[in-house]
Amino acid sequence: MSHRVDAPHTLAIAVALVITTNGCTPATGCLEEHQIRRPSPSGDRVAVIYLGGCPNSVPSQIGVDFQSRGGGLVFAVRDSIAAIDARWVSNDTLAIQYPASVAVDQRRAFSQYGRDRVEVVYRPIP
Repeated sequence: MSHRVDAPHTLAIAVALVITTNGCTPATGCLEEHQIRRPSPSGDRVAVIYLGGCPNSVPSQIGVDFQSRGGGLVFAVRDSIAAIDARWVSNDTLAIQYPASVAVDQRRAFSQYGRDRVEVVYRPIP
């Protein structure tokens, strides 16, 4: 089963709405200050790492945005300030690192929109 989102930049908008309703507003720059965007080698996909850190914020999480106008959340942990990271192994594979001690809420094997697909590998850090 694939995880699909049909609207452009829906992942970023959804996170912005959650952050806004939990005490951070885009006006304070909360979303921009607490995210890292890592383009794939070809530049047609972007790993978006949300580091948490806003008062009452969403947990740390990682999503994939496709330039084909879709994307989705692939990984989330309960800790809002967990040291998570994502690096592209290739244009079609994203490696996610996270502390092995954190509680994982979501862990998908891939993200797909139409024919665009990214495999996700996980590397827990002891």
